Amino acid sequence: MESVIHNSLVDQGFLVPYVYHACIDDKYLGNQFLIMDFLPGTLLPTVFDQDTPIVLGKTHAALHNADSSQLNEDMITGGFGGRQYSIEGRLDLLLKANEYLPWLEEIVYWLTENRPSDYEHPSICHGDFHPYNLLAKDGEVTAILDWSSCRIGDPASDIASTLVIFNAATKHIIPSFNSKIETQKYMDAYRSERDSNEQNLGYYQVLFCALRLFIGTKKVSVWTQPAIRNELINIIYDFSKIHVEVPK
Repeated sequence: MESVIHNSLVDQGFLVPYVYHACIDDKYLGNQFLIMDFLPGTLLPTVFDQDTPIVLGKTHAALHNADSSQLNEDMITGGFGGRQYSIEGRLDLLLKANEYLPWLEEIVYWLTENRPSDYEHPSICHGDFHPYNLLAKDGEVTAILDWSSCRIGDPASDIASTLVIFNAATKHIIPSFNSKIETQKYMDAYRSERDSNEQNLGYYQVLFCALRLFIGTKKVSVWTQPAIRNELINIIYDFSKIHVEVPK
């Protein structure tokens, strides 16, 4: 799926590496892999420093302003057009996990009952849009990387994912990172290029926090750190008034 996304976006002029080969057999390198173009640049913060959230916000808005219809068509043609490849598929994942993780029950019920209506003009949603997934050189963004979480849907869901990364994880991973200031810069820059449609931002932050708590049960290290896990729990409570108790 990731190779289909990459090449569809390249054909539309996006700054994404072209994929020449996708291998889903892990016997060669111990995991699945892509062979793709090597694009120039270094990580966004090394080029833009304090302006990083501004560049991130403007770039994110430009992605959401783009026409998603060709990518949607290419994903369907490639066999990736089902619900499981949509943003709604993330909720389905939690519903399934709820069968063996009872601590998810109350939050899954809330997510189901408060699910927003389908977005009228769906956008290309990266799903993991943060400064370390973008490259830059000579004052310009040169690449957007890691499209494994890409979906087409409500752009508010994509903004929410970035906000959760900033406010739950980055503030603990990078001690100098002031999440309140950086989030405001990012949102102001986004709003300068596009209406942020913030009505559903709270819902999607709850969804992504719950997903990351679930991922933490799979021993993905960053989401198992106690301080980060507590941030996820607090964000869920802020918007849903539900206190999730995740077993140690």
